[in-house]
Amino acid sequence: MIIYIYGEDTYRSREYLRHSIKQFKTTRDPAGYNVVILPVTGGSVRLDETRSRQASGGDDLGKILGELSATPFLAEKRMVVIENILASKDKELLAVMIEKIKKQVFGDSPVVVFWQGEPLSKIKEAKELEALLKKEKYAREFAPLAGASLNAWVKSEGAARGGSITPEAAAKIGASVSDTWEASNLIDILLAFCGAEPVTPEAVGLFVKAKLDDNIFSLVDAVAQGDHKKALQLLAHQRGLGEEDGRIVGLVIWQYRILLQIADFLEGDSAATSDAIARELGLHPFVVKKNLGLARRAPLAQLQKTYRKFLELEQQIKTSLAPRELLLDFFVAAI
Repeated sequence: MIIYIYGEDTYRSREYLRHSIKQFKTTRDPAGYNVVILPVTGGSVRLDETRSRQASGGDDLGKILGELSATPFLAEKRMVVIENILASKDKELLAVMIEKIKKQVFGDSPVVVFWQGEPLSKIKEAKELEALLKKEKYAREFAPLAGASLNAWVKSEGAARGGSITPEAAAKIGASVSDTWEASNLIDILLAFCGAEPVTPEAVGLFVKAKLDDNIFSLVDAVAQGDHKKALQLLAHQRGLGEEDGRIVGLVIWQYRILLQIADFLEGDSAATSDAIARELGLHPFVVKKNLGLARRAPLAQLQKTYRKFLELEQQIKTSLAPRELLLDFFVAAI
């Protein structure tokens, strides 16, 4: 039996893995002797602490094959969890796994779980193994949550942890975090703060500010399109939220760097997908998807020119005696 757990939302996929292990121990291995976790990084393997053993080098492939062929101890089955094998550059390791899956040699014992939380390596064997694993009956993807689905997850997590989060507060949390890892931490903080009382938007407001990256992206988009009126409105809005002009410029420069990386990549491969770009550049897939449209629309030369101007503005803000707000307003209006 093969289980494949993957996706960009590594918090939920990790929680699903933990639940699967717990369920296996409850039903098949109450003594806890038959679950082994093998993290794979760059082709090297170390045994997880749950087995109270440490890898000591040697044949990585042999270690995995040894665990897969081991006999269950006082139980009917074993569970072998192999983490991040698709990130490995070990062609032999990947080729052996491909062959075993194609020949269906695993059978029902052991239960083999492939958990993938890191980007795939660039070798073809990794892509081939991924394609096979995605076809498995028990393959489950955890895509990033956003909007209503993220808000619903936040609310349900609050209930699962013994608390209560109002729909309005859940929406405010969803608008203030970048992923479920961050949301999980914030939920714990808010539940502890509110105690027996429901988490309200007012409570959320004590711990978070409105997410800035969306507003900065909109500002960059307006500047790139020459929409000075909208850019000035967005700039005023950021100041209204208490953001300082120097920080706003710094965030805009950071946003332009991402755009330049993506636009430069597209110069060499205009048909590249967001996932491929994310893997090659080491960026979060969500960040790439968000910026890809603008990177395709705006000429690379124009982005480079504007980026240099923002760098000059940053220097002026740091050294000029003129008010920062005035410098930034004139710059946005004139660019």
